[in-house]
Amino acid sequence: VEDELLPQPGWMLYPNPLKYQEDLKLSLSSKQAISPQTISIYNLKGQRIATHKLPIQHTKDLFFTLKNSSFPASGIYFVRFDYIDQAGKSHHQTSKITYLR
Repeated sequence: VEDELLPQPGWMLYPNPLKYQEDLKLSLSSKQAISPQTISIYNLKGQRIATHKLPIQHTKDLFFTLKNSSFPASGIYFVRFDYIDQAGKSHHQTSKITYLR
């Protein structure tokens, strides 16, 4: 059995740090088509505080905006992106974001 590593999609969260009047933007670019599933936000305790379902579609580019109301208070959060590749396998990527109120 040959196990080929597929390149993960490159994603960017901006701005970081996120200020009170701004919304968080997600930009995703992939060499292969993927099916985005959800974006979840976790606090430092590992508690999920928000989940946003994404439109299920095979795409190589995705732009998504999270309203700043997804973050309840100033602090450090983790944003997790879940997706399914062309082979039907589930994957995720996580990034840290700072929110300043």
